[in-house]
Amino acid sequence: MRCSELVPFSSLLALVSPAIDPRLVSVSRLLGVSLVNATAGARAHRRLRRPARRRTGGQIGAPQLASMYIRVKRNKSTYFIQCEPTETTLSVKQKLHSLIDQPPSNQQLVLLATNDVLEDSKTLADQKVENDSVVALALRKDDDEFEEIFIARPEDFMSSS
Repeated sequence: MRCSELVPFSSLLALVSPAIDPRLVSVSRLLGVSLVNATAGARAHRRLRRPARRRTGGQIGAPQLASMYIRVKRNKSTYFIQCEPTETTLSVKQKLHSLIDQPPSNQQLVLLATNDVLEDSKTLADQKVENDSVVALALRKDDDEFEEIFIARPEDFMSSS
C-alpha cells in the first residue's frame, strides 16, 4: 500500500494494533469504533450518522408510558393538557390553576366517558383516563357545591331558521 492511495478510515483502524499507540485507543473510544476489525468501523460510521435514541429507564419488556394529552372542557372552552398516565388528578388541577386562576380545591374533574368524578390522590391511569380523553371541569359555587356540567356543542352556536 502506497501513501498516495486513499484508504477508508475503518480499514486503517483494522490494520493498526491498539497496543502500538495508546492515542488510537482514545480516538476509537471517542468515535465509538472498534479496533478489532474493519466491519465494526463501518457500523460505527453508520451509527454516527443516525440521531441518538433517547433511552428511558425501566425494565426490559416493561411497557413505556408515554406522554399524552387530555381535553378539559367547560362551557365554551377547551384546554389541551399534556400529562403522563402516572400523574395524579391533583397535578392536572394544578396545571389548570395556572390557566384559569381557580385553585385545585375549587375544581372538580369528571371523566365524560364514564361520568366518574376523578379523585385527587389517584393517577390518571388508575382512573382509566387515556390519551385524548375528554374531561369535564366544574367549578365550586358560592354555596360550596360544584356547578352543573355544561359543555357547549357546535349546534349550540348555529342559528335555527
